[in-house]
Amino acid sequence: MKRIILSGRYSLLLVMILIVYFWHPALFAEKTIVHGDSLIHGLPLFYAHMESLHGGESVLWSNGMYGGHPLFAEGQGGFANPLNMLLASLFSPVLGHQLVHMLGLMIAAAGVFVLARQLNIGYWSASFAALAASFSTSWILCLHSYTASATMAWIPWILVAAEYWIKHPSSISAILLAIPASLSILAGYPQYPYGAVIYVLASLAVLPFSPDARAHIKTNWKKHLWSGSLAILLFAGLTAVQVLPLVELIGQSGRSEGIHLLSAGSSAAPWVKNLLFFDINNSTLASMGSLLIVSLAIGSLLMKMPNRLWGHLLATLLLFNLGLQQASPVFLFIYKFHLIPGLHYHRHMAIFLCVAVIGLSVLAAFCIDAYSRRMTTVLRGSEKSEK
Repeated sequence: MKRIILSGRYSLLLVMILIVYFWHPALFAEKTIVHGDSLIHGLPLFYAHMESLHGGESVLWSNGMYGGHPLFAEGQGGFANPLNMLLASLFSPVLGHQLVHMLGLMIAAAGVFVLARQLNIGYWSASFAALAASFSTSWILCLHSYTASATMAWIPWILVAAEYWIKHPSSISAILLAIPASLSILAGYPQYPYGAVIYVLASLAVLPFSPDARAHIKTNWKKHLWSGSLAILLFAGLTAVQVLPLVELIGQSGRSEGIHLLSAGSSAAPWVKNLLFFDINNSTLASMGSLLIVSLAIGSLLMKMPNRLWGHLLATLLLFNLGLQQASPVFLFIYKFHLIPGLHYHRHMAIFLCVAVIGLSVLAAFCIDAYSRRMTTVLRGSEKSEK
């Protein structure tokens, strides 16, 4: 038993091996991903990045677009993202482009694992959460987008850093919070960190309902205030190189006054009918994963959940409803009355489901862990009674 428990410390390694195996054809069999935005968006941008780093045309100004365009300012290329810079400088465009996807998935999976561990979930159950999230249909579907993969890598780490900041407000936790948030902006898809911010704020709503949490806030509210302000200041400084050029383009954007939703979203009937299974005719239904994960997450309600798990449950439900768009009455109410600032600047909301699946996976892992601990207690009790 002791040997099995110790090996649990290395359980995340199994998830990493499975991710590498998933990408085996692209990495070792001379294959390449061609679906979605891969060939028309991701690969050309990665090639432009590689060329600029090796003395080619600068991405600060491209003469081949619209008679001249500040490609760097768009942000979609992730030209200021350290991971992209490293891979573009070391590998060929095809291999480097695919490594962004694979490493992004691995970094994100590790983030889900650490988040689960922060919530006192066991090693194997935390690895289950990492596996459930990284191989959920929502995350797999976004792998056609080079920018989405690079950004999603840091979203679980924003939640990890926020969880640490809630418990230990300090200059260190402020720095740790600013770093993944900044990296997610530099990666080029700001709707993901925007969803993560909504998630974190929603999860805080349950804190006043716990006596321990109320006492913690009462004692540390000044630390939370100044460390949170420090995190925002650091975030602004670290992202300035990308955000300031973007600000100059905002006034020229057709979305500067808001934009209509690209699609009407999922209708409620097929969502209920398919019960979150994959539906090839309505891919947004795929984004919350399998019936098993959903059932386990619901099963967590039967366990005694700590306050922070209730926070993650609330945040998951909110992001899930936002991701369903018009299929959700909750979304319609929030969208109509502008209850969440910024929603009207995005053309679709399914991206929020990629954030919601993190909470869903952690809740499923908590259910497994709590049931395992309960069964262990029962078995040990029966063994003592037999003796």
